[in-house]
Amino acid sequence: MKKVLFGLMALAIGMFSSCSNDEIPVDAAEAPVTDAVTITVDPSTFYTGYDYDDTWHSVPRIAEAYRTFNSESGKYIQVRTYIYDKNTEELVDSVVNYVTTTNPITTSLNLMKGEYYAITTVNFADQISSNGAWWHVYDRGKLSTAKLYPRNRNSKWSILSQSTESFSVVRGQHATLNTVPAPLGTLVYMYCQNFQYKDEATYGTIADNGIREISL
Repeated sequence: MKKVLFGLMALAIGMFSSCSNDEIPVDAAEAPVTDAVTITVDPSTFYTGYDYDDTWHSVPRIAEAYRTFNSESGKYIQVRTYIYDKNTEELVDSVVNYVTTTNPITTSLNLMKGEYYAITTVNFADQISSNGAWWHVYDRGKLSTAKLYPRNRNSKWSILSQSTESFSVVRGQHATLNTVPAPLGTLVYMYCQNFQYKDEATYGTIADNGIREISL
């Protein structure tokens, strides 16, 4: 009987010793790929994409006005990249930087094997905070539901640039992305001149059609 008890005790000690010392094996094929992709974002066109002469407001170069506004007003430029799985459309990772210049920004990410989209947005921000950016991506958990909304309606200063790239993560290989976000949309200035209701008397040779002139 004593031999049986000693045998059971030895077995129990061996089991606890095994549990405390042995590492749980990890299948390398299922682990994320280290430095799977290096993404370099060049936001240099954030200003220059809108470079034109605003003769109405006597601003000779809009791009220079943006640069001056950013530096003198203490604003940041938010550069954010979202990584979406192509097959599931799920957001799997993101990286954000707040900068004061338009110099290139480089970041490396660890990702699982697969096919991905890298979607980058560039916009102004009041502060280094998710609540500071003037544009925000809502419902970003899935690519099909993601929507861009202006968070700060500051007239012509709420410019936005965007780019979309696709890439693959393969074990044993390294993906490299170089992206230059371009302006999303355009700037429009509109004013109405001599606005007139239909019931008002008409003066001059312009017909009383409700609006005497619209200028763009």
